[in-house]
Amino acid sequence: MKFTDRGSVTLRVGGRAEDDGHARLRFEVEDTGVGMTDNELQRVFRAFEQGGTKRRRAEGTGLGLAITEALVRQMGGRIAASSRPGTGSVFTVELVVPVLDQAFPATPAGVVAGYEGRRRTVLIADDVSGNRALLVDLLGSLGFRTIEATDGLQALEQARATRPDLILMDNSMPALSGIEATRRLRADPALAVVPIIAVSAGASEGERQRCLAAGATAFLPKPVNVQELLQTIGRTLQLQWTR
Repeated sequence: MKFTDRGSVTLRVGGRAEDDGHARLRFEVEDTGVGMTDNELQRVFRAFEQGGTKRRRAEGTGLGLAITEALVRQMGGRIAASSRPGTGSVFTVELVVPVLDQAFPATPAGVVAGYEGRRRTVLIADDVSGNRALLVDLLGSLGFRTIEATDGLQALEQARATRPDLILMDNSMPALSGIEATRRLRADPALAVVPIIAVSAGASEGERQRCLAAGATAFLPKPVNVQELLQTIGRTLQLQWTR
């Protein structure tokens, strides 16, 4: 989506049964974006490689496709890419998986649909618009009021102006990092007790400890697991979820 200014991004999923109790699944993602040259295609699955303009490269780390390829290979599958400059790209993943005799049972607790009590405000600080949009859609559907910030400095301004009930703070942002923004919020008497959930692509224990030392209430690695996020929000704000 980052590389598609006009047109569309399409996900296709198909499958066929194999003879040995397995199924072959095929996932295909096609975009009408900027496309890639042959040289870029050769490097696209390497770690920290990024294509596009300087602005687009700022919106990521260059690890997504490298991690995807590693996971696909670990599951015994294959991943491929094809592209033409100015036309778009197609990424394909094929996996052979066992067919279950029966489906997993539904979760008895049901799906979270909202929460009881007054409406809560969540400040979402992340420099990647797609990340913010996902959280805005998720939390908005559950009844939260959401406010967005695109960097650490804007997060400080929005927090001081709106006094949110909770802040979701990405660590890696321009102008001011999430960790430094957290330190400054904790130094502000008016905002010192506002819960801050740090969100980071760095999932190491050292990264978690740095966030907590700066004053974060909790830490979540990216990509964010929705259930873990909701559990953390519920625990932090002491919410009673409705299902």
